[in-house]
Amino acid sequence: MKPQLPDKAESTDRVEAISDGLFAVALTLLILDIRVPEVRDVPGGVLPAFLQLVPRIGIYILSYLIVEYCWIWHHLTFAVIVRAARGLLWMNLVTLLAVGFLPFSTASSRVIELVTIFGEI
Repeated sequence: MKPQLPDKAESTDRVEAISDGLFAVALTLLILDIRVPEVRDVPGGVLPAFLQLVPRIGIYILSYLIVEYCWIWHHLTFAVIVRAARGLLWMNLVTLLAVGFLPFSTASSRVIELVTIFGEI
């Protein structure tokens, strides 16, 4: 016979809390990759300086939407889950691993963009 877990151990509250925290951190890290341009370094002033950010902002928006899609999926999934079993905890951690990696892959796209423009660094 399997040992019975207390009701608190089967609750999904803690799983949802750590998940929401990781989603919030991932969304915060995404925006930190976009730097305000130095207008002095760009001929033509403010508009050309901000136009240089358009690819970065596009990548940010796409990454943001991916993280938000994952959060909505996670939220709707946990709305129907009644208890947290061990297998669910491990599957959730793997999902969070993928979400937590997204800011890194988004930041790496900047390196790929620079290599495409300037050749090998």
